[in-house]
Amino acid sequence: MNEIDKWAGLMHGNNVVPIFQVSSVSGNGLQQLTRFISKVPNRDQLNKAYQTVNDPLQFDIQENFNVSGVGIVVSGIIRSGKAVLNQHVLLGPDKAKQFKPVTIKSIHINRVLTDTAQVGEFACFSLKPSKAGDKLDRADFRKGMIIIDPALKQEPVTEFEANIHILHHPTTMSKGYQAVMHCGVIRQAVEIKNILQNEVLRTGDVDTVRLKFLYAAEFLQTDQILVIREGRTKIFGYISKLITDKQIEDEKKALVNPNLQIKQQL
Repeated sequence: MNEIDKWAGLMHGNNVVPIFQVSSVSGNGLQQLTRFISKVPNRDQLNKAYQTVNDPLQFDIQENFNVSGVGIVVSGIIRSGKAVLNQHVLLGPDKAKQFKPVTIKSIHINRVLTDTAQVGEFACFSLKPSKAGDKLDRADFRKGMIIIDPALKQEPVTEFEANIHILHHPTTMSKGYQAVMHCGVIRQAVEIKNILQNEVLRTGDVDTVRLKFLYAAEFLQTDQILVIREGRTKIFGYISKLITDKQIEDEKKALVNPNLQIKQQL
């Protein structure tokens, strides 16, 4: 059994291929197999896309429904934290970069009513507005919206930097190139505003680029994995830096008044 525990702990390295001889008739080997499965590390603990149950709540909305007699219901994956009944949370960001306060009325996991849901679980929430007089309709939802704890900093961004690897592109790409970015539940077209190291990018190149959302600001975090696709073009990478609206305004002012940039550096 100690040998089984040892190799189960090494499974996350992708270098172990376990082989078990089992019999469904006599039951030989089943005890060792179940022991091995129980000792394999939980992928949610190894995956950087998930945080811990003690972190503030973040729930990625994948689908939304309007259920008769219930109201608005959303489904998705809890990326961090824990959700409980009657918890006050924030829904957003909308196209105006705003978050709307809502309350979790009920929680379902695998169609079973429950009082809590935690990181790594796929759950459904029934929502209602927290403020009296507010309304919540399906028209308020769009791709990329999330539910977060009010303790989290609510600052959606329109621009950010990413370290990318060009897996395939038929020609070259430069500033102004546009394609669709997939990052978690976000699906939106982005444009390359700047390439930090090279003038153009080709298949196999690795570089840091500055990207801009073309339609709406999104809630992002550093180290999030992203995929950019357009036709046969495939780009893989992760977010390295978020650029706030204040930084963008400072850059615009520096372009108008170069002396201001020199003073800021001094």
